[in-house]
Amino acid sequence: MRRDEFIADVLGAESVLTPSEIYSKKFSKKAVGGYNPTEVDEFLHRIADTIELLLERIYELRAKVEEQSKLIEHYREEESILRSALNSAQRLNEEIIESAQRQAQSIVAEAQARAQQIPLRLEQEIQHLIHLRDRFHQEVKTLLLSFQS
Repeated sequence: MRRDEFIADVLGAESVLTPSEIYSKKFSKKAVGGYNPTEVDEFLHRIADTIELLLERIYELRAKVEEQSKLIEHYREEESILRSALNSAQRLNEEIIESAQRQAQSIVAEAQARAQQIPLRLEQEIQHLIHLRDRFHQEVKTLLLSFQS
């Protein structure tokens, strides 16, 4: 972009005074009571130099703003990615906890069911042992009677 176009773009007007216009401005000379041309030229150069410095600074600041805007957008994208990852991790954490709780409940229920069966099995075992004992006593009696007869 040409400097004059940049100035119009920055300041938003086409009729804005540019450094090149200041440098090239020539004043008509009067024979009597006119300004000192050297002083006018020096002052115009100082004005033009100041405007050029200001425009360069504006250009630099615009570039910085653009760079910062891109950086902000980059950080927003990263934030979005991190939020998404955090949400996924939280959902996964909740799923793992729920699964672990279901598994723990299942283990407890199974252990309780087994614990309830233990007395039944023990009662069956006791009954079986009593039956064996009674049978053994009967066989011993029968054997003793057979020896006595």
